[in-house]
Amino acid sequence: MPRINTEYRGDAKRKILTAALMVGETKGIETVTLEEISQRVGVTKSALYAYFENRDALIRELVVEIFSRFQSDVGDAFADDPDMPVMLERLGTVLFTGQIKYASLFAQITKLNISSDPLLREMISDITQGSDIIVEQISHMQDQGRITNKGDPDEIVAAIIAFAIGIKVLASFKGWDVDRVRQMWENSVQLIVSHPSECV
Repeated sequence: MPRINTEYRGDAKRKILTAALMVGETKGIETVTLEEISQRVGVTKSALYAYFENRDALIRELVVEIFSRFQSDVGDAFADDPDMPVMLERLGTVLFTGQIKYASLFAQITKLNISSDPLLREMISDITQGSDIIVEQISHMQDQGRITNKGDPDEIVAAIIAFAIGIKVLASFKGWDVDRVRQMWENSVQLIVSHPSECV
């Protein structure tokens, strides 16, 4: 019986976080409240307190959920050590197709001032520490001579991700379609990984 209760709680928490993701994406993270989520999930606000002690706790879990989903998708994409064209194809799918619905949430997270919330900072660190699969993949390819940029893998990946986010923002203003944006990103990443480290 306790196992059923644990499974039920886990399922209920996932439904709450999914509802919070939807609200954050469509209305903005600042509009994510326990009242809004209780209405979406179809439970009373007081029932949510069994899962989250307050709004801050919900927001923390929401941010962690976004990072976790992204990390999981990236891990799946690189599980079999693909070559550069396949790596770009898969990473492009994660960044421009699979995760496009979370693009605005990533942008909003930067406004949350994570540095002032030590608990949230620690939770995110636990997800990403030692498991950044993109950094590991770049480092592995450098070691094998499959990419010529011998710069710091963390900086290379930061440039790749930052460019993806930036070009998405630019595309929204320019009205570019996702295929064009993705191709521009792939072409630019080829330049980043094939040029000397001073380019990054």
